[in-house]
Amino acid sequence: MYARYTRTRVGSDVTCYQFQEQVSLFGCNSGFIPSLLSLKIPIGQGELYRWHVNVINELGANTEYSNNTLIIDLKLKQNKTNLSLYEAMDV
Repeated sequence: MYARYTRTRVGSDVTCYQFQEQVSLFGCNSGFIPSLLSLKIPIGQGELYRWHVNVINELGANTEYSNNTLIIDLKLKQNKTNLSLYEAMDV
C-alpha cells in the first residue's frame, strides 16, 4: 500500500502522521512519482533521461502538498500487529 500522509513536527523529537489518501506511486498515467518528475523534465526530453526526485523537497515546493509525505507499507499482507511503514524520501 502506498499512501499520502500529512507530516507534522511536534517538538524536536516527535513527528506525527495523519492519513490523507491511498495513492499510486508509479505508472505513467496516475503515479505520484511521475507527476512530481514531470515538473522537472525539460520539454522535448526523450529516453534515456537520468532522473532523481527528492520527495520531501518536491512535495514541500508544491503548495497543494506542502507538509505531506509518501508512506509505503512493505508488509501489506502480514499480520496487522506487525507494521512495516517507511517514508519515501528519495527516489
